[in-house]
Amino acid sequence: EIIVNDTGTYWVKATSAEGCSNRDTINIGLYPQPQLDETNLVITNTGCGQNNGSITGLQVTGTPPLAYYWVNMLGDTIGFNIDLLNLSAGAYSLVVAYGTCSSTMATYLVNDDGNIQIDSVNFTNDHCSSNTATLTIYASATNPDILTYSIDGVNFLSSGGIFTNLPQGSYYLMIKDTNNCVGNYINNPVIIQNIGGPEITTENVSPENDFSADGSIFLEATLANGDVTYSIYNGNNPQTNNGLFENLSAGTYHCKVWDGFGCDTTFEVIVPRNTTTILEAISGFGSSCVNDTVVSSLNLKQFNGVFSFEAKIYYNINVVNCVGYIDLLPELEAGFNANITTPGEVLLTWQGTLPLTLPDTVMTKLVFGGLGEGVSLIYWAAGPGQSVFFDQHMDTINAVCHVGEIQVYTSPEIDMQPNEEACSGDTILVEPTVTDGNGTIIYEWSGPNEYQSQNKKLFLSSVNINQTGTYTLTVVDSMYCQKSRTININVIPSPEIAFSEYDTLWVEPGFLLEAGYGAEYYYWNTGEITETIVIDSMGNYMVEVTSYQNCKSTDAVQILWAGTPFYLPNAFTPNGDGLNDSFAPIPRYDYVNKYHLSIYNRWGQRIYETTDINRGWDGTYKGSPCMLGAYVYRIVYEEFGQQSIESKVMEGTVMLVR
Repeated sequence: EIIVNDTGTYWVKATSAEGCSNRDTINIGLYPQPQLDETNLVITNTGCGQNNGSITGLQVTGTPPLAYYWVNMLGDTIGFNIDLLNLSAGAYSLVVAYGTCSSTMATYLVNDDGNIQIDSVNFTNDHCSSNTATLTIYASATNPDILTYSIDGVNFLSSGGIFTNLPQGSYYLMIKDTNNCVGNYINNPVIIQNIGGPEITTENVSPENDFSADGSIFLEATLANGDVTYSIYNGNNPQTNNGLFENLSAGTYHCKVWDGFGCDTTFEVIVPRNTTTILEAISGFGSSCVNDTVVSSLNLKQFNGVFSFEAKIYYNINVVNCVGYIDLLPELEAGFNANITTPGEVLLTWQGTLPLTLPDTVMTKLVFGGLGEGVSLIYWAAGPGQSVFFDQHMDTINAVCHVGEIQVYTSPEIDMQPNEEACSGDTILVEPTVTDGNGTIIYEWSGPNEYQSQNKKLFLSSVNINQTGTYTLTVVDSMYCQKSRTININVIPSPEIAFSEYDTLWVEPGFLLEAGYGAEYYYWNTGEITETIVIDSMGNYMVEVTSYQNCKSTDAVQILWAGTPFYLPNAFTPNGDGLNDSFAPIPRYDYVNKYHLSIYNRWGQRIYETTDINRGWDGTYKGSPCMLGAYVYRIVYEEFGQQSIESKVMEGTVMLVR
């Protein structure tokens, strides 16, 4: 845009951001306003009610070409020549067009030469565009009662010259009698103005401080004249010429200011509140483990004069889940509600019966369950209308919200078999695998018979059936996250061996040695695989027994022959016939370790001795035959294979017969 001061041709070129351009030209011409010359002006009035008036003799100078337009009181164009003829009484305006411009040069009044005239006019202005203006015409005529009156030069009314309910505007006043004689008001047009209502020039507001009802409103308005009335209660409790209102509480006031004509101005004024203390809503901090619970305390500070509140608490649904609340303040129990309307959002509402003031305290505790590892902020929604506290006037109490958080840690995971079986006497080793968790892991085993262990592995040696039962492993990490798993241990009794309580058995040849009943397999060191074997010799016998649960027992026993190891004859005949020619024990078993045979005569004289179990007494003493009769024998021997070795003695008598 440019401002030009001279005529001529101007061009402009426009270029876009992409480099495209275009241009155009325009011719600027200067057309001075024409000048009106009224030197030879002649206005010819009309005859009484006739159209024979005229306006002539005007001259207009200016830059040609010039065009002329005559306009009547209604705004209608009635002529195009400089001289205007054949006119009725009225007002006419000359408009001159030049170039692209036009100007109203002057307005002329053509009167009627009849003997009527408007002497004076009284009028009142309109107020606040309410169409309340009035206009009264006073006329002179031979018979005023036959006059009609017009305020637009066209429409004549028998109104007695009184016009009411008029809006603002320009009015052309005329009168007419029954002979159509017309009289114009010499001061046409009459301008009726619109007088506006009160104009507010001052609006001062002082806030209320800390609910003390010390706010104020001061209003000031200007008027053309008259009194001004003020109200801040929508017209109630008015004050005349005094716009100061004091001792106000914070809130919205509906103000109205009006004058004596009923013109008013309405508007709203808000009295704010200054608070030296601000309510604080604080979310607490906490930590938890996955699948455990944790609480976040909702703390309140500067909770003064609260009548109700509506608050939203947000949390991360991928980390925690709100499951309820605990420890609600008793003062809030009536009228308190908590709802989860949307996942991740807790809506808390409270409606009191009286304003409530509390010391700095915990309002309640929200209970959360840990869902996944991470951090969830716990924060009061601070958007418009989301977390608001109201006083008894339902005015908002200033509040500031503090964010808390909950840290959820991964719990340790335990992987181990649920069951374990072992035979009595076996060793059990359970090696769990522990994953996840945080930092150092602490292990705690517990089980039957008050079993306790802090080892990672469960180690049980030489188990017995009393150790059957459920064993629990609890692991705790550095963040106190814990997990427990159990394992059921079943100790199967090993098969019992019938002779397990004996180290040695003294039996007769042919004895049936039994391993026991109810086993699936038997294996003897003799190579036999039956439950029972026949003993035909002394020695160590060992058996391995396997139960149907594949549990094994092994034991051994030493077998010795029972009774004396010898058969002893009670007589012998040393006569050389080859039958019973000597006295000697006949061995029953082969487990004699040491042997000593002594023969004594009736006087106690030892007449024979030998340590060879295979040699007998031939009935002689020093090469000479002994006498017939009874002789005493004494055998001292030791048996091998016994736990303790001791000498045994056999004594008796034998008859020597010839």
